[in-house]
Amino acid sequence: MQTQTAALNFALEVEDGWPPVATECLPVKTTDESHTVLVAPLFIKGLSVGDVVQVVSESEGIVYEWRHLSKSKNSTVWFLRRGEVEIEPLLAPIRELGCNTTWSSQLGVGSIEVPESVSAEALDKCLEALEIPTFALAFPSWRHTDA
Repeated sequence: MQTQTAALNFALEVEDGWPPVATECLPVKTTDESHTVLVAPLFIKGLSVGDVVQVVSESEGIVYEWRHLSKSKNSTVWFLRRGEVEIEPLLAPIRELGCNTTWSSQLGVGSIEVPESVSAEALDKCLEALEIPTFALAFPSWRHTDA
């Protein structure tokens, strides 16, 4: 079975202008039958790094329907900046825990890949810095059991 790194473009359901884009492109490791997610998504609910998915419906390079073949034990956290605040100093402690982050300064949104090895308690302490009036948090793919 041959694997290669590729990208999948997922169609997003936009309601009342949210999300602010109609598709999200994710890097994946691809085999003949499946795709392994390599980066935490910004807008696709239910996906985390390490998940293996299969495309069910695709047209012109856009994935309209997919299903899990297997789910990793990693979690995904989203954050939305709603005011003017410097984001990098707030993300540094999260990265020191072993989490990877994705940030779109243009859209004001980001995602945090939370590996299974990072405790929910340690992450909560870091997320407290983001729980100020200028941020909103969401947990679209929470799989940690130590919460």
